[in-house]
Amino acid sequence: MPHKLRAKVVTGAAAMSLAAAVLAGCADVPSTETAPPMPTETPAFQLPDASGLCRDLEARAQELRTYTPTIGKVTLNDRVANWATSQGVDLLQLARNRDAVDDALRAACPETHEAVMSYLDVDSLESALIGLPG
Repeated sequence: MPHKLRAKVVTGAAAMSLAAAVLAGCADVPSTETAPPMPTETPAFQLPDASGLCRDLEARAQELRTYTPTIGKVTLNDRVANWATSQGVDLLQLARNRDAVDDALRAACPETHEAVMSYLDVDSLESALIGLPG
């Protein structure tokens, strides 16, 4: 091997050895960064503003009043599912937290919330919605 080529190979090998030693040494150096704290509690499930759902239920008031409460509950489930999907809500989480629909409607349109409960003959909309065990 010519002298200049051998010098480059030796220099290259030395540089790689030095880099490996530096990197290996870094593994033993404790980090000064701290990991973010782990959440202790899962945040409560919350729905976005329900104004759109309010308008939809108000538009269907006649239908909810006229048909039997059972048919009205089917309509309610359909409207809530469509609205939640359009808002990007996780439907499985919604099914586990049906009470959030009552909270969202009470906040956005308390009169409509009361009227729909009356039409469906229920104490809460939660009881009229299809759900999953929590």
